[in-house]
Formats: sequence, C-alpha cells, structure tokens
Amino acid sequence: MPTEFLAQNGAKINESTAISVSGCSTGIAIVSHKIKGRTLTVSVSVPAAGILTASGKGLSRSSKSAKGRETVTFKLTQKKPGKLSTKLKIAFKPSKGGKQAKSLSVKFKK
Repeated sequence: MPTEFLAQNGAKINESTAISVSGCSTGIAIVSHKIKGRTLTVSVSVPAAGILTASGKGLSRSSKSAKGRETVTFKLTQKKPGKLSTKLKIAFKPSKGGKQAKSLSVKFKK
C-alpha cells in the first residue's frame, strides 16, 4: 500500500507499506452445537471459500459451500429415533490449499 508523509518543512517521504491480517485463524473451528429432539444444529467457522461437509454414523449427511471467511450452520437429523452416541466429522476442502477436518462427539437422548 503506498504511504506518503509530508513534513512541515516540505520534506516528502514515499514508501510502499506491506499490510497483512494478523490474529485470524487459518483453520476451521466449531463455534457451537445444540441438540433438540432428533435434530443437531452445528455452527462452523471457516477461514476461506470452499466446501464444508458434515456427516456421522446414524446421522444425515449435509454439504454447504462457503463464499469466504464466514460461519456456516448445519442441521443434521437422526436417521432412527432413540439413544445415539456418535462422532460427527466435519471436513473442509478450500478452493486453494489443503483439506482440514474436525470431529465432535454428540449424544442423543431418548
């Protein structure tokens, strides 16, 4: 980014300053999850554009695309009623870069 300084005595300094974002996560993060009846709602924060997929044994499968740095919400349902203890797998395939994955253990009560 071009930067220009002009002093009171008329001296002028022109520089090219590099600007970068710091403090932002480069990985996916599970922001929140909630179970109500047979429905699991999960919010996942993604760092870039790409495709996010959520699946687990005994649960429906869902896939959504992210347009950039944002939070994506999934609603997954239990395939059969009753108790279920399973591991939810969340995979993220960005437009550029390597794949990322997270998991979450969930328990459905009767």
